Amino acid sequence: MVTDRDQNALSDFLTDRAKPDRGSGDSQVLDILRGIEARDDLVARLEEQFDQELMEEAISRVRLRVEPHNWEAFRLTAWEGLSADAAAKQLCIRVTAVFKAKSRVLQMLRGEIARLEPSAAGETES
Repeated sequence: MVTDRDQNALSDFLTDRAKPDRGSGDSQVLDILRGIEARDDLVARLEEQFDQELMEEAISRVRLRVEPHNWEAFRLTAWEGLSADAAAKQLCIRVTAVFKAKSRVLQMLRGEIARLEPSAAGETES
């Protein structure tokens, strides 16, 4: 004999199974999710590669416009992690000159990146 309680439990069970957001356990669904993860990973890698190439291009352009000692002051402090005092001693220039060179080169790099980004998106370079 089926009671009202059993009938309600069965009805609830069938209603829950019919919901569209319920996982199917199907391996195709898992394959789709893996595909989404792979696509997101690919997009992230492409963006990272684009950023790297953009930075390299900006660096090569700015380096051509900067005096060698100024570039070296920037390189030593920004990339090599030397203190301004250590870089100044190594380059035989004043500490203030190191700070100015680093600041100037950073500003030029930011400007060059800003000019390059629109051209990479298909617009003409200014």
